[in-house]
Amino acid sequence: MKKKFFFALLSIINTAYTIAQSNLVPNPSFEIHTDCSNKNITNALPWSGPTCNSSDYFNGCISSAGVPFNGYNARTGNAMAAIWGLDGVGLNYREYLQTPMINTLIVGKCYYVEFYINLYRGLKYGINNMAARFSDSLFTTSSTCSSPTVINLIPSILKFGNPVVCDTLKWTKISGIYTANGTEKYITIGNFKNDMQTDTLNVNAGNYPGAYYFVDDLSVIPTDSISMPPNAGRDTAIVLGDSVFIGQQLYGLHCNWYSNNALLDTNTSGIWVKPTVTTTYVVEQNLCGNMGYDTVTVNVSTSGISKYTNAKKIFVYPNPAKNNVYIEGKNINEIALFDLLGNEILNTKAQEIDISNLINGIYFINIKTKENTNTQKIVVQH
Repeated sequence: MKKKFFFALLSIINTAYTIAQSNLVPNPSFEIHTDCSNKNITNALPWSGPTCNSSDYFNGCISSAGVPFNGYNARTGNAMAAIWGLDGVGLNYREYLQTPMINTLIVGKCYYVEFYINLYRGLKYGINNMAARFSDSLFTTSSTCSSPTVINLIPSILKFGNPVVCDTLKWTKISGIYTANGTEKYITIGNFKNDMQTDTLNVNAGNYPGAYYFVDDLSVIPTDSISMPPNAGRDTAIVLGDSVFIGQQLYGLHCNWYSNNALLDTNTSGIWVKPTVTTTYVVEQNLCGNMGYDTVTVNVSTSGISKYTNAKKIFVYPNPAKNNVYIEGKNINEIALFDLLGNEILNTKAQEIDISNLINGIYFINIKTKENTNTQKIVVQH
């Protein structure tokens, strides 16, 4: 047993070391800095901002911008950056983070891209469109230092489904697969859409109409240096009439989905399914020409919702819901709330969910217990 544990631990350490060595982003968590008196992003070399370097830098050694900052800790280490994804309505004010990468990307090669954001509480909005963009040169804008404007480009990496990111407690991962054209030398983080093209969600944390995000832990890693097997998800169980999300939430990963030899969907890492009988699904993953397959089985209970939930002691109410949803049951390990596109809105262990900020519509609550996974549909109706 000790030998197995040792080799498992060694494998984890080696994998982490390989990822760290393969990461093409310099100073990926902003720990390296030039001095402890400057909160400008240029303090974290070689990072910069397109317009007057207005993006912010937080480090534990900076008295005016220390970490923790107003209760926010860096995801790892003792430093993080921050940018405005939206500042005012109709002003198209933007800030960005950009850096040269260690090496130019190789044409036709696939890269795993990952970074984390956390919405600053105290402002009115959370937004979508927070993204990464690769380029062959650093971006500049013609706007003034007091009013940096949108770099209007197509993002390279978005969060799967491009939902509004409104979590002020936990760091939200944005990740995906990017196939290089061979000229990319730089990576830039921010909102590349104007105010009219950006969705907002009122998080009721403040009155100022803005969205300010902390950023940490960026990675650009060749996929041939890490293990990325196809993943259809874990086998699960639902009640007849319910839906469940299978697969992964990974932007840009090209997968085909099949059931009973029929093609269900293409070019997506995950899908929502609503089987009427127990069904096995097959995912066909194409990762830069490397094909792989995986299966997942969704078990369907036909015994009725009341009987099923009573047997598993899981109750979700009220439905429709206006302000709060309550989940009652034993041995609940995780509760996740999804929209119709499969975007995870919330992940928590709390058995009371505040849905007052959600727009009217249909959502899915995925409840994981020690025994099984239960997915139920909730209608939000204010």
